[in-house]
Amino acid sequence: LDQAMILFTQAKHNSIGVWNIETYKCVIRKHFTAKYKEDNANILTAGVMHPNGYSIALAFLDRIRFYHLLLDDIKCFYELPSKRVKTLRYSHGGQFLCYSYGKGKGTFISVISTNNMQEICQLKVGSDVEQIIWSENDYELICACQGYISKWSLVDSFA
Repeated sequence: LDQAMILFTQAKHNSIGVWNIETYKCVIRKHFTAKYKEDNANILTAGVMHPNGYSIALAFLDRIRFYHLLLDDIKCFYELPSKRVKTLRYSHGGQFLCYSYGKGKGTFISVISTNNMQEICQLKVGSDVEQIIWSENDYELICACQGYISKWSLVDSFA
């Protein structure tokens, strides 16, 4: 993939697209299918593009997969086991990825370093997460849940 302006989309029918917004063409399209009728491993629940534009993270029912964007395809380079992931968000610099998982009072947000794929911290939310936003300096997380907004300072977690 060259240095063109690109856009990442995720469709409800279990597929993703990478678009060149200068030419209005889809340069990569990938549909994820289950191998067996009862197989839920390839059910896509969330997706996000890395700020550098060269990789994406996709959440499935049982894991998060990290992909490199190639000329006309994607290639998985890392898998992180995690169930019920609903929200993914890279930090502005791309050095961190946070994701929400769980359901209801058992909902958490995990923050991992994208340099070594190690968990930095885990936050108990206690309600389904609708949106996660990083502060401009990547040291705080703002989380919109059902009926309230939470804010966490992560400065101590990065020490």
